[in-house]
Amino acid sequence: MGSLLPTPPRALSAQGDLSMKSHLSLLLAALGSFSVRPAVQDASPAQPDGVPSVPDVLAEWRAEHGRAWQTEVDHRTGHVDFLFGGTAHGELSPVTDEEWLAAGRAFVEESIDLHGIEVDTLVDERVLYLPLGMVGSSDKWTARYQQRVNQVPVVDGTVNVLFDAFGGLLSIQSNAEPWVSGLDTVPSIGAGQAAASAGQHFTERFGVQARPGSLPAPVILRASDGEAIVAQLAWQLDLAATLPDGTPEAWRYWVSAEDGSVLRADTHKHNLDVEGTVQSLVTPGTSPDTPGNAEVLEPMPYIRVTSSAGTVNADENGYFVFPGVNSPLSVTVQYTGTFANVDHATGSNYSLTVQVPANSPSSVVTMNPSPTEVITAQANAYLNVTLLRDWIRGINPSDSTADFQAQANANLSNTCNAFFNGNSTNYYQSGGGCVNTAYSTVVAHEMGHWLNVLYGTGNGSDGIGEGNADVFATYMFDDPIVGKDFSGSGNHIRDGNNNNQFCGDCCGGCYGGVHADGTVWMGAAWKVRTNLKNSLGAVLGGQTANGLFMGWMNGFNQTAIDSIIEIQWL
Repeated sequence: MGSLLPTPPRALSAQGDLSMKSHLSLLLAALGSFSVRPAVQDASPAQPDGVPSVPDVLAEWRAEHGRAWQTEVDHRTGHVDFLFGGTAHGELSPVTDEEWLAAGRAFVEESIDLHGIEVDTLVDERVLYLPLGMVGSSDKWTARYQQRVNQVPVVDGTVNVLFDAFGGLLSIQSNAEPWVSGLDTVPSIGAGQAAASAGQHFTERFGVQARPGSLPAPVILRASDGEAIVAQLAWQLDLAATLPDGTPEAWRYWVSAEDGSVLRADTHKHNLDVEGTVQSLVTPGTSPDTPGNAEVLEPMPYIRVTSSAGTVNADENGYFVFPGVNSPLSVTVQYTGTFANVDHATGSNYSLTVQVPANSPSSVVTMNPSPTEVITAQANAYLNVTLLRDWIRGINPSDSTADFQAQANANLSNTCNAFFNGNSTNYYQSGGGCVNTAYSTVVAHEMGHWLNVLYGTGNGSDGIGEGNADVFATYMFDDPIVGKDFSGSGNHIRDGNNNNQFCGDCCGGCYGGVHADGTVWMGAAWKVRTNLKNSLGAVLGGQTANGLFMGWMNGFNQTAIDSIIEIQWL
């Protein structure tokens, strides 16, 4: 039931810890190469002469873009940190990510006298489409920028520009520093001196020497210079220690790059747990696991982490935490989690037990460090089943259809096929001229059969089940090929760019089997996606196709390939 191919399957037979003093000595020695400058300019450049007051600038903005605009002013800087309330239309009609980022920069530049953020200090971070129409608002786009001066980051310095779906400006929200581009970013003291200053501060406070948690790095920080709150150059570093009574302490320090004084220190006690991230080597892209497609590290979302302190599940980024555990902890991971459970059909399931240190949030647990076919197959099955679930939730956050633990069986003693049997998906080992079938679009196709059942479309004999399972795979990976290089380079299973014509409502499948019959619907759906991307742009067109497909799955129970599908989609 629900196999990938029409043909029947063939049978196949420690290192010890350094002392805290040694840690600090090594850190200071490592920092000897940092350059030191004898003097530094004024900490924060002043606002340029001739810039009018916020009320005057706001009046000009309203005259140009409408009276609905409002502002919130940051009392620490006297500049606007939130411009909102109206809609402003610019010269650009953005479609690509680059165009959205350019449109955001244009609006930031136009409104500079309100917030003082110079666009030459902004580094593009991301563009994101916000499908808020589904919650009663309207769809929007957001562009985000990080602030840097001569490559030195501003602490928490970000600017967010919000647009309507057509590129109209809705708001600019800033945590960045105004008029900061002229700040001198060459420190007067070196990183070693900054580390020593922070270490002395830590020892005076807690009575113990600290171990370094990170190398000092130059940043721009808003802090007091003794007279006012200004942006100034600082060294940022982390220090930690365990007190004699067993209490852990972890702090982040910012040390003046001009005179070595401690400007600010924040506790990291919220990180005083056993925590970390689980990742695994998996097969990248849509190609199979072959020597020419080397494994890459990916987070393992929602994976189960067990220990003597209990069991937790990681989040969507593979991050886990055992709160309140302040000593090293042995944890065990397998390819099982909230939405997938993978069994190795011809041997013991892969399992890894490692010790994770306490108070070290950057700890990483790496599964499959020396990849083999059978382990990589388990990793691929786990990841792609889980990513399909997240893909569905990403299209419609209220759609919980795929929120169950799907059973996947990897490395069956057969070759050249994969199948869904009603309660699990199943994947074969390599052999007979074929690759191991647990990879990307093959996993998505077999899970598509399972979802056909759950959504009510079914896996009918006219090809609807095979075609629709292919649509899940091609839409999720934005790739027309299902089973790329399945039986050698260029030998794919199916291609959405096909010319197989619909036989008509009268006749059902007419291509000699459900797999071939399904290519009619697979090809039609892929051409819809292609046309939407051509007309709306790659990002919005793909998202629109995804929304139409999953809306159709939820809104109808179409169990056969029929011309009525056109009406349903329209």
